[in-house]
Amino acid sequence: MSILRWITILWPGLPQLWLRGEWSALGLAIGFSALVNIAVVATWGWTELLEPMLLWTAWGGVVLFWLVSLFGGVGQMSQLCGVSSMDAGGDLFRAAQGEYLKGNWFEAELALNRLLEQNPSDVDAQLMLATLLRRIGQPDEARERLERLATIEGAEKWQLEITRQSRLLDADVEVTAQNVQVNEDLDTGLPSAA
Repeated sequence: MSILRWITILWPGLPQLWLRGEWSALGLAIGFSALVNIAVVATWGWTELLEPMLLWTAWGGVVLFWLVSLFGGVGQMSQLCGVSSMDAGGDLFRAAQGEYLKGNWFEAELALNRLLEQNPSDVDAQLMLATLLRRIGQPDEARERLERLATIEGAEKWQLEITRQSRLLDADVEVTAQNVQVNEDLDTGLPSAA
């Protein structure tokens, strides 16, 4: 499957369009397609369309456009495909997720911390760690993670869950405060042992 992704760099704009859905890449792909079509039609179909010098310029533009896009695409492809380090990150995330679902909090936290050492801007791992920290009773650390998460690019997709986790943290603080108050009331209401 990875080789098929790398083949997309042969058409300008296709990697960004196919792998990330970027609309600007659609314009790039259409522009290249139009230039190739004009050059092909003027060369083998409607030969009077372009003067010979303009025809050579069109083919030169096609080749230059393609080469620039090819070399630029090779540089971007590791980011678009998420090469080896991201694959390892994906494995770590799946491992952390599995440990979390089993209730193995310590192992899940270790995997998430390792993943965040490799990629501190991993939005999914940051959110999962904040959720884990809230769950194991570390509200200050969880709140700090959620605040950090709000500053990371791409966190918008999880805005509802970030808000939900913040509310759960606030609710946990209220419940804890009520429990402390109840315990204090019970302590003061009990008769002293003499």
